[in-house]
Amino acid sequence: MDDLRVLMIVTGATTAGGGEKQALELAEGLIGRGHQVMFVAPGGGDVLEAARARGCETTEVATFSPLASVTRRNLARLIVEWKPDIVHAHGPRAAFALRRLDADVTKRLVYTIHGIHAGHGPLGSVKLAVERHDVTKVAAFIVTCKADLETGADLGFLDRGKTQVIYNGLADPHLADLGVFRAENGIAPDTVLIAHVGRISPPKDHPTLLAAFDEAWRRCSAPSKPHLVMVAAGTYGQRERLLRAIRAMSSAHDITVLAALDDLAPLYTDADILVLSSKWEARPYVLVEAMQYRCAVVSTKVGGVGEVVEHEATGLLVPPSKPTLLADALLALVEQRDLRDRLAHAGHTFITGRFPLDTMVDQTIEVYRHVIEATGPST
Repeated sequence: MDDLRVLMIVTGATTAGGGEKQALELAEGLIGRGHQVMFVAPGGGDVLEAARARGCETTEVATFSPLASVTRRNLARLIVEWKPDIVHAHGPRAAFALRRLDADVTKRLVYTIHGIHAGHGPLGSVKLAVERHDVTKVAAFIVTCKADLETGADLGFLDRGKTQVIYNGLADPHLADLGVFRAENGIAPDTVLIAHVGRISPPKDHPTLLAAFDEAWRRCSAPSKPHLVMVAAGTYGQRERLLRAIRAMSSAHDITVLAALDDLAPLYTDADILVLSSKWEARPYVLVEAMQYRCAVVSTKVGGVGEVVEHEATGLLVPPSKPTLLADALLALVEQRDLRDRLAHAGHTFITGRFPLDTMVDQTIEVYRHVIEATGPST
C-alpha cells in the first residue's frame, strides 16, 4: 500500500501498559514499511520518548478524561492540520474522545480494544451504555483475543462484521546477563523469584495477589522462602497504599516493589515464575513475554489468558479473586522444581514463533486498507 499517514492515540503516559507496548511495536513496524506515524499520548511518562526513538512524530495531550473538551479540540485541530488517512485509537478513553468528533473522523477511526473494561468496576454500566451507543461511530474494531470478540459482541458494543482478531506480536527477546537483576536487588541465587508486572489498578487485583503470596510464603516448607518482585506503575497515592498493605504482611521483607523498569529483560531472565491475579484481561503482553524467557506462569483464567495458557500443560490457571487457590498454585511451583521447569519449557515451546511481530503489523495494515477502500484517503 502507498505511504500511509496514521494518527496513533494512546491514553497511558508510560510503557508499562500492554496497550501502549502494542501501539509502539505497531508504530515501529509501520515506519519500517515506509508509512508515517504521529503518536499522541499524555506527557509525564516515557511513552512519547519511546515513540520518538522508533521514528514517530509525537504530540502531547494533557488528559483523556471524558470531560476534557480541550483535548478533543486539540485532537480535532491536529487531524485537520496533519491530515491522517487512519485515526487509530487504543483503548476506550481514546475512542470516546474521537467518537465525539465529526463523521469525517469516525469514518477513518480504527479502535483497538485491549481488554473488555465496560461493565466492570465503578460506573461499569454507564461505560457499557456509552460503548453501545457509540458502536456505529467507528470504521473498524481490532481485538487482541477471541474471548474479547465474543464478549464484546454479546454485550453489543462491537460489530462482528467490522471486527478483526489480531494477536499482539512479539519481538525477539534479548537475554540479559543471568544473575544481574538478583545481584542488584539483593535476591539470592537459590531463592525462587516470582515476578509480577502490572499497573496499580482494580483490574490487576493486587489485594488477591498479596494475600496469595503471603499465604504461599507462610506455608512454604522449602529451605529458602520465595521472593516477590512487583513492577507496579501508579500514582504516588496508589503506591503508598500498596506499600502500607505490604508492610502489614508477614512476608513484607520478601517483597520488592519497583515503580518501573526501562527494560524488563533482566527481571524475566532471572525470574522463575510470573504471576497474574487479574479480574479481567485481554491477552496480557507480560504473560507471553515471560513465557518467551522460560518463566513458569500462573494466572487467573480470565479473558484471553486461556488462549495462550493451557492448565497444567503450559502453565497453571486459577479462578479470579480466589487467593487461596492462587497460593496453592504458587506453592506448587515454588516447591516442585520439576513441575516449574516442565511448564516453563512447554510455555516457551508453545510461544516461540507463534505470534510474529510482522504478522501483527501486516494484519493491521490490511484493516487500514479496507477502511481506506470504503472511505477514500485523506485529502
